[in-house]
Amino acid sequence: MALRNIDIGKEIRQVLKQKGIKIVWLAKQIGYDDSNLNKMLHKKHIYPELLFRISVILRTDFFKQYSRAIQKTISERDEQRTTDEYHKVKTL
Repeated sequence: MALRNIDIGKEIRQVLKQKGIKIVWLAKQIGYDDSNLNKMLHKKHIYPELLFRISVILRTDFFKQYSRAIQKTISERDEQRTTDEYHKVKTL
């Protein structure tokens, strides 16, 4: 899962729908105008501080996707490094 594949705004909209929560309510909770919040939720990425506040209010860890992407990227790089090192030793 690459960073470019994460659409956190879409995920937040899905959670709002599942919980039956209106954007107007969430906007009031975080002190935003509902039209501005709606625009933000149609972007793929959101500022970490805002994402933190939304996560707490909705009681949902929206950072998990980013953590998974980090771990996958680290694993892929480690795998590639191991493969590269194997090929170096093999050719010696």
